[in-house]
Amino acid sequence: MASSKKLTFMMLTFVTLLSALRTIVTALPSSSSAAPAEKTLMLATTTSVDATGLLNVLADEFKKETGITLKWTAVGTGAAIKQARDGNADIIIAHAKKLEDEFLKDGFGVNRRVIARNFFLIVGPANDPARASGAQNAAEALGKIKAAGAVFVSRGDKSGTHTRELDLWAKAGGPPDKNYLETGQGMAQTLQIAAERQGYTLTDTATFYGLKGLTGLQPVFGNSPELENIYAVIAVDPARIPSARYEEAMAFIAFLTSPRGQKLIGEFKGKADRPLFEPLAGEPGIDLIK
Repeated sequence: MASSKKLTFMMLTFVTLLSALRTIVTALPSSSSAAPAEKTLMLATTTSVDATGLLNVLADEFKKETGITLKWTAVGTGAAIKQARDGNADIIIAHAKKLEDEFLKDGFGVNRRVIARNFFLIVGPANDPARASGAQNAAEALGKIKAAGAVFVSRGDKSGTHTRELDLWAKAGGPPDKNYLETGQGMAQTLQIAAERQGYTLTDTATFYGLKGLTGLQPVFGNSPELENIYAVIAVDPARIPSARYEEAMAFIAFLTSPRGQKLIGEFKGKADRPLFEPLAGEPGIDLIK
């Protein structure tokens, strides 16, 4: 009899413990109710929007608006496109239409949208030994630099700036055979080297005017329609790169082309005393003609 009572007590104790355990397990948060993972977007971008500080502003506001964290690597347009082709970026910002068209044609990019522009600018020593400032167009300015045997410093990195430089040199009969230096580096570094060598180079206005501490160079030739510099954003096609974060990429494109995003771009001055980019997304049909 005592044994039976003892067994009954043990069973009741076990049931009580089991019930308590179930209560504890039920109270624990399930995996389905856990906090969602942080949404991120990987951007491969041309250097000018990074070097000027514009991306920092855009990333902060994009995070506030969407909760998506923008991460990026700043390289030349050619390298940015390669990163996207290799599956290492979800979206790109570029400024070389020819390279962008190849990216789209090969099926790696979709939904190209023009977002802004500035202009390219030939800069050189203050005394302008090649007298390039008297040229009627950019090709003539480069021809004068070549004829004078002056130093010309090229990025030489397949960036958007380098691509445009080569197009302009082609109109001038090709780059010089001497005193033509290729840095293989970004715009800021190339400008510094041009200043040190008292040479000329092609730059975008945003980087040139936004780069503080640069001395020894001045604008030589600019304000020409042929030097227009168009910036576009392109999402990586998930049909080609399955790992691409397409939803986040489209959210960023929507942000950049929205009135809010365009206002941020147009009002941005960075360390310069002037706006560095002109917003263009509001222009009707701009994506088809630029």
